[in-house]
Amino acid sequence: SISIEQFLRNERGITTRGKFEQVKIGELLQSLNPAAPIAGDLSLAGDWNLNLFDKLNGSVNLRRESGDIVMRGNSSAALGLTTLNANATADKGRLAVTLVADGKQTGRIDINLNTTMGGDGRFSISPNAPVSGSARMNVPTLGWLGPLISPALIMEGNLQSNVTLDGTFSQPRLLGPVNADGLRLLFTDSGIDLKQGVLRSTFERDQ
Repeated sequence: SISIEQFLRNERGITTRGKFEQVKIGELLQSLNPAAPIAGDLSLAGDWNLNLFDKLNGSVNLRRESGDIVMRGNSSAALGLTTLNANATADKGRLAVTLVADGKQTGRIDINLNTTMGGDGRFSISPNAPVSGSARMNVPTLGWLGPLISPALIMEGNLQSNVTLDGTFSQPRLLGPVNADGLRLLFTDSGIDLKQGVLRSTFERDQ
């Protein structure tokens, strides 16, 4: 359900405030695209408080109420979500976005992004707008990815990353490591079994 508590439009712009709850993301995506790779019974709640004048000010907050996301590929895999929070705040056009997720399959994901609005339109982002942020991931198991990629693939291992972001909106630059340990790729149709793999990779700005 969606409750609009305020909506005011005048020559200065728009002011709006409200909240929502029990929004079924899986049902919404399926109605828009039956072939969407995301399904499940995830239910979201949140609120917004926005002033759209010469500059954007306000916030939008979103959180998991209940349920889970199911990824669909060659097979289906539930992510086992226990936490999902997303927040966006704007202060005179300066935009900050954060995402925190925790789940049995995904592990901990912590992302934040900062940029500035005000391109060709008041509420657009210019290609030259500066960006900064970070993405930290600690995925305890990659086993759920195998069946999504191929019904004949069994995967094992874990993944960690700690990547920072800078540059511009059109040319972002990444810096930091992405590591994986205990990797195994077993192709049951061919018998190929790659064990004890290790990944050590690093983003270095433009590379």
